[in-house]
Amino acid sequence: MKTFLEPLTPDEEKIYIEKMRLGDKKAKDILIERNLRLVAHVVKKYYDENRENQDLISIGIVGLIKAVNTYNPDKGNRLVTYAAKCIENELLMMLRAEKKRSKDVSLNEPIGTAIKNSGFMIPPKRITINFSPANIRKTGTYFDQPVAVSILPDMTLEEQIEISKI
Repeated sequence: MKTFLEPLTPDEEKIYIEKMRLGDKKAKDILIERNLRLVAHVVKKYYDENRENQDLISIGIVGLIKAVNTYNPDKGNRLVTYAAKCIENELLMMLRAEKKRSKDVSLNEPIGTAIKNSGFMIPPKRITINFSPANIRKTGTYFDQPVAVSILPDMTLEEQIEISKI
């Protein structure tokens, strides 16, 4: 069973590219369909058993569509060469974004869990946590106010008045 259509010959590719430049949408669709094999080929390089292959193929197809839409034959490249670069760029952007998101850490979960596990009740209104370095005293004027204040919820008008009195 053949999954992909045969790729276009260089002469056929030139004909369809010219038709696409003249506004023929069907020619554009044919260029995309006949280069789907290229998407599968590039995606194989990035295959990972922990990731859905369908996601990679979808992203690769987006790269192929972008390649066909922006291809300029006057630059001397073949469509296949240009499309392979576009497909790979789309995949790499997705993988970089995925890697970046995997490094995001929420402080709420570990801190809240640590407080609950230690047996303390979480105050319903506010919690103050000092993130200042260990060698700085934690009392008086040495308290790391900018960090502590930035994690507090907004104060009500009454609380602001009370604090200003101090």
